[in-house]
Amino acid sequence: MFVCCAQANLDAEFRTEENDPPGLLEAMEVMPQGDEHPGKTSLEKQTKENEKLAGPAAQLKPAKQEEPAKQEEQKEQAPPPIRTYTLTVKRDSPQASFGLNLELTDKSQTIPVVLSTRSGGLLDGKIAPLDALVGISGLPTLDIAKLKELMGEVTFTFKKPLEATYSVTKSAGDVLGFSDMLVTSTETGGVLIKGVTGKAAEAGLKASDRIMAVNGEKKSPADMADAIKKAEAAPGTQTVTVLVLSYAD
Repeated sequence: MFVCCAQANLDAEFRTEENDPPGLLEAMEVMPQGDEHPGKTSLEKQTKENEKLAGPAAQLKPAKQEEPAKQEEQKEQAPPPIRTYTLTVKRDSPQASFGLNLELTDKSQTIPVVLSTRSGGLLDGKIAPLDALVGISGLPTLDIAKLKELMGEVTFTFKKPLEATYSVTKSAGDVLGFSDMLVTSTETGGVLIKGVTGKAAEAGLKASDRIMAVNGEKKSPADMADAIKKAEAAPGTQTVTVLVLSYAD
C-alpha cells in the first residue's frame, strides 16, 4: 500500500510530452518571470480586495472542542455491596452439628454474631467471623435453642457488617453518650454498643455497633472500653474516634 501511494505521487509530479496537453511545455518555457508576470498585479489587487471585504471574519478560528462529559456520567455507578447471603446445608441425623459458635450476650440482643465455626460442623469454614445470623428457614424468629430440632435442608441467612469511623466530641457539660457498652468475651468481638445517647447518637452510632478500635488503636475489648470511659469522665473538650462494625441497614 505504501509503495502504491508513493508511486502515485511521483506520477503526479513528473510530466512528459506524452501526458501533458499540447502546448503546455511551450507555454512554460516562455512564461515571464518576476515583475513581468502579466497576472501578478491583478492577482495582488484582487487578494487585497478580498481581504478588505472579508475583514476580521476571514481569520481562521480553531474548531470549538466539545466539552467533555461530566465525570459522574462517564463513570458507572458502583453497585451497592452485597451484605446478605444464604447457605443451605442438609442435616441427616441429630448427631450432626451445624458448627456455629454464636455470641449471645443476653435475651435482648437481636443480632447474634458468629464468632467462629467448629471443625467438622456443617457450616465449618463457610462463614466469616463477626458476620451476623439474621434468619433461619423453618424458624419464624431467631430461636437459637430450636436449632437442634431442625432436620433436612436448612437455609441460614447471614449479614456482613460495614466498617465505619466516627469522631465524637463533647464539650464541658456534654456527654459522649456511650451509655451502655458490653465488653465481649473474645478479642475479635470488640466492644458491643448496647445503647447510645448524646453526641455519640448525634454522630450516627447505633446500638448493635461493635467498636473495633479507639483513637486508631486496636486493643483488647476491656482496654478500649476503659479508654472511652476515661474520656467521658475527663473535664473540658474531649474527642474519641472509634472504628466500628455496623450491622444497621
